[in-house]
Parts: sequence; structure tokens; C-alpha cells
Amino acid sequence: MDYRQLVREFLEDADWSSVDESALLLFNGLCGYGVVVVPFALKQVGVIPGIAYFAIICLAWEYTSRTLLMMAAEQGCSSYAAVAERAFGARGFLIATVCNFLFCVLSMSFMLQIIGDVAPPLMDVEGFSGVYKEDPLDSSIHEDDDHVEDFQANDAHPPSDSERATSIFVAALIAFPFCLNYQLRSLRILASFTIAALAPLLFLVVLRTFVGVPAEEHGEGYGAGWVTPRNGLGLANGVGTLCFAATFQHQVFAVYACLRRRTVARFTQATRGAGATTFAILAFLGIMGYATFGRYLLPSLFAGYEVNDVASGGSDDEGGDGTD
Repeated sequence: MDYRQLVREFLEDADWSSVDESALLLFNGLCGYGVVVVPFALKQVGVIPGIAYFAIICLAWEYTSRTLLMMAAEQGCSSYAAVAERAFGARGFLIATVCNFLFCVLSMSFMLQIIGDVAPPLMDVEGFSGVYKEDPLDSSIHEDDDHVEDFQANDAHPPSDSERATSIFVAALIAFPFCLNYQLRSLRILASFTIAALAPLLFLVVLRTFVGVPAEEHGEGYGAGWVTPRNGLGLANGVGTLCFAATFQHQVFAVYACLRRRTVARFTQATRGAGATTFAILAFLGIMGYATFGRYLLPSLFAGYEVNDVASGGSDDEGGDGTD
């Protein structure tokens, strides 16, 4: 049987059939990482440059996705790996695969660095980088500027070599399936689980924004400004985390398989709708987090409250560091 006929039958077996469902995959792919990453990136590169970088990344992703799909349609391919092999040859395919894998690992390493700062405070684990030995929301630590500088120094405690090695190893394990994923149907299940897992985190972020977050006079003195990046490393970290969206090339074909009438125009409709919605939501969350939380990142807020207090949205008197 002709290879194109096999591809056509495979796509016809896909059980998704609307632009809305296909846009859900893209929305999950972009927003799934951005709830935590975008506020972090704005802290590193500045609010205005961060929003601009994110807009450029979304536009570039949409353009390259459409170009990739058009190449696949011309060559009768139905996967990212097949398109890379047809476009660059055997050696080029290996080089492109290695580069794509390394980019996934680097991006995931930045992501794990942020998750590593968020998870230990929630689990009340000490001794891991990013866990604060002082209550960041305790007003007593801000009585003098010297103490504030000491706290900021603790806040920026670099990870150990073992932590870096562990992050890179785990990032490689996570990134590997993203580079070699051929099961289109399984992505719908993955998207549903990811959105369900993000819902509590998003709820906590919004809850802490409006409930019990005290004002901080030194709020704008830490991290980046509205325009000025924090420093060169902060700029690299911020842009690197924003570029994590570029690791979802494989979803191009999953989205295309979702469409009832598979055309580039309908695919563009799905990508632009999902991209615009994601950009608006994440830009709002990033600006809201920067303006409300001041110099505190998400792990700072979680570290200053007990888990039960964060979940219940209690005030400082009820939560805090658990001491009288």
C-alpha cells in the first residue's frame, strides 16, 4: 500500500474533529509551562521586555509550525522526525534530533530549577536551593537595609553540583519522550492531565494575590524592573524559560490530525486562536504577579506560609511561619 495512503488512513482514524479541540492542545502546550515560568521570566528580564519576548516567541512558533506542516504535506510525512529526515537527509536528521533534544534538556533544566524552588517549601523540605531559612513575609526582617541585603543573598543561593547534575538528568528523561513522540492520540490524555494538575496551582496564585498578601516596601528593589533586566544571567534564564514553548513541535501534527477538514487555513485558525488566548492569559498573570507580589516570587510566597494556610487562604495571623 502507498505510504501516503497509510498516512491518510492514520489521520482519518483520529477521533478529534474540531478547531476548538485542536486549539486545546496548543493552549495546553503553551500555558502548561507558562503559569510558573512567565512570572519568573518577568522578574529576570523586566516586565515590558518580557512581554515583548513572549509575543515574539508566540509569533515565531506559529509561523514555524505552519511552515513545518506545509513541508510535511508536500512530502507526505506525518511526524516531526520524518519531516526533518526528508528536509535535511540522514546526517542532517541526526544533527537536528540531537540539537532538538539538547534544547529540550536546557529548557527543561530551567523549568526544573523553578519547580525545585516551588516544591520544597510546599513539602517543608530544608537544605534544597531556593528554600528560605527566614520567613520572607515577616516584617521584622525588613527593619534595616542590611538585613534585606542578607535575605536577598540567601534568596539567590546557587544550587550545588549534585543538584545541577540531578536537574540535568531528570530534564533529559523528561525531554526524551517529547523528541520521539509518535502517538498522537495519547497527547489528548496528556493535555487533560496537565490542565487538571495546573488548576490547583493557578487557584493558589490567584488566591494569594487577593487574600492575605502583605504590602512590601522593598518590593520593587529585587529582581528586574519594568524595563531593565536583573543582570546578564537573569536575562538568559528569562529568555530560556520563555523559549520552552519551542519544544512542542510534535504537537503540530497532533493538532492537524484533530481537524475535521484538514487544511492549512483551519490549522492557522487553531494556532492563532490558542496563541492569542494563551498570550493574553499569561501576560495578565505575569503583570499581576509582578505588581502584587513585589520582589517575592511564587516560592517566596509558599515558603512564608504553612501548606494548610496557603490552601485555605488564611491571613498572616493564622499562618505565617507557624510560630507565635
